Amino acid sequence: MIATLILACSIAVQLAAAIMAFRLIRLTGKSLAWSLISVALILMAIRRIIPLYHLIIGDQSITPNVFNELIGLALSCLMLLGIVLIAPLFMSVKQSEKELSKHRDNLEDEFRQLFNKMPSGVAIYEAVRNGEDFIFKDFNLAAEKIDGIAREAVVGKSVLEIFPGIKDFGLFDLFQKVWRTGKSQHFPITQYTDNRISGWRDNYVYKLPSDEIVAIYDDVTEEKKAEDTIKQLAKDWQTTFDSISDLVSIQDTDFKLVRVNKSYADTFKMKPEELIGRRCYEVVHKTSCHIENCPHEQALETKLAVTREIFEPHLDTYLEVSCSPIFNDAGELQGTIHIAKDISARKENEQVLAYAEARYRKILEEIQDSYMESDIAGNFTLVNNAACRHLGYTMEELIGKHFSIITAGKEDEAAVFAAYNEIFKTGLPHDGLVFKAKRKDGSTGFVEASISLARDKQGKQIGFRSVGRDITERKEWEQKLEALAMHDSLTGLPNRRLLNDRFNMALTNAQRNKKRLAIMSIDLDKFKIINDTLGHDTGDKLLIAVADRLTGALRKSDTIARIGGDEFVLLLGEVEQKDSAVTVAQKLLEYFRQPFTIDAHILKVTLSIGIALFPDDGKDIESLLKASDKALYAAKEKGRDRFALDK
Repeated sequence: MIATLILACSIAVQLAAAIMAFRLIRLTGKSLAWSLISVALILMAIRRIIPLYHLIIGDQSITPNVFNELIGLALSCLMLLGIVLIAPLFMSVKQSEKELSKHRDNLEDEFRQLFNKMPSGVAIYEAVRNGEDFIFKDFNLAAEKIDGIAREAVVGKSVLEIFPGIKDFGLFDLFQKVWRTGKSQHFPITQYTDNRISGWRDNYVYKLPSDEIVAIYDDVTEEKKAEDTIKQLAKDWQTTFDSISDLVSIQDTDFKLVRVNKSYADTFKMKPEELIGRRCYEVVHKTSCHIENCPHEQALETKLAVTREIFEPHLDTYLEVSCSPIFNDAGELQGTIHIAKDISARKENEQVLAYAEARYRKILEEIQDSYMESDIAGNFTLVNNAACRHLGYTMEELIGKHFSIITAGKEDEAAVFAAYNEIFKTGLPHDGLVFKAKRKDGSTGFVEASISLARDKQGKQIGFRSVGRDITERKEWEQKLEALAMHDSLTGLPNRRLLNDRFNMALTNAQRNKKRLAIMSIDLDKFKIINDTLGHDTGDKLLIAVADRLTGALRKSDTIARIGGDEFVLLLGEVEQKDSAVTVAQKLLEYFRQPFTIDAHILKVTLSIGIALFPDDGKDIESLLKASDKALYAAKEKGRDRFALDK
């Protein structure tokens, strides 16, 4: 009975141990070791089931050894106890492994997020063929953006394939050096260029314990451009600073020179670096303290710009010094900037100008021509003595008055205004303007004026200047000469030139009003006999008397001209019909049948007249005169003292 119980317990313990072993297989995943233990325990349990069966059925042929079974039971219990004790340990290990695996996954996620959030580009490489090439293992988002290529396109590929210019760039050699030595290296800012990208890169290269190479880099193209721009601006600023011909310096609040331009250094025959740090008054004035009314001191005290003119004896030069305070971003006074301009030439010009102005005033008072200045509206602002003398006004009476006060009429006022207007628009002077001027006493005379535009220092139009000369006497002579040029000197009748002018005017009127014109060629019958027998003086007096009788017989609108010797031409304007011209010719013949009394001589002179009509006998004066001459000869051939028509 005891043996049976021991066998049963032993079998139960061994089966329990086998079940526990199977559970450990599931928990630990160590299938081989625990599987062998489980099989061994099951076999041991099966081996004991057979004796147990025989004992149960009462078979006495198999009698188990109680002592051995007790030992087996004890061993089974120890194995079960060991499995029971080991199971929690293995479960704890398994749980730790799960937690470690989860933590590792979390770390990888965090690393990936950190890797992709890094602002710098990061590339991880694996060395192949003993460092002869490097294969991309990883590539973060910043690197994708910098190099314009996706991670999937580079991972697993050679760096030489993705960046074919890396050897010329110099970075490949650095990769090899870092991989062989394990020492981190900085690759200074350098421009990388291939057929795909171009830009400035700043690289740091490291070696990982896993023998992988890590390159951390930044695209500094914009910074490089900005740096180059700043350098160029600084260079341009310095060039501009040095190109200023004036003496320019920057001084601190202690009068020390901080910066000077080339002109400043050249003036004092020193290098810029030799001047920096020295006090300005030591350099400029050769003194140990600042001068009285120093513009630098005044600008520091008032914090306002100061401009002064000073004479610097050591330079023998007049200077215009402009001094402006300099403040930092916090509004604190840092010093001043000085600009000293050499104004010696200007001072000399001012003296010359003052002398010239005095002479100008003297000349204005002494010249015989009138000089006047007016504003844009035409009101006088300045007149000289000659103008007052010519016009009969005092200066006080003219200043402020409009120029129309000295013009003789509306036409003359309009002529002066038109000249002013043209000068104002074009800016060009107007020479030789002739108009009739009116004096204070009401008398008139002719003035020839030269007018120009007056401007201020900025070139703005402020008025007009005019120089006028009294040309009344000259104008009278011109009128006389013009009369002589247009009239016969003996009779005072119009000559051929004036006849042509009046014919052109009459022709225009006749064409406009659809009227006729008449031209009559008139010749004195037997005038040559009188001239030869009584002399030229008597002949001239007769011609004068003939001219008077002809003039008295005609209308004021008609023109009688002497064209030579005893030849006269009569122009009749706007003749209604041919008979009108015939009537005039008959009237003239009748008038001239009365004798002339010349120097006690009774002279009977008749006329021969040839008539031509426009447009019947010609369209111009030449053709009409030719036609009237032809008719004149016809009248003479018929016995004189008569008229004839061309047709």
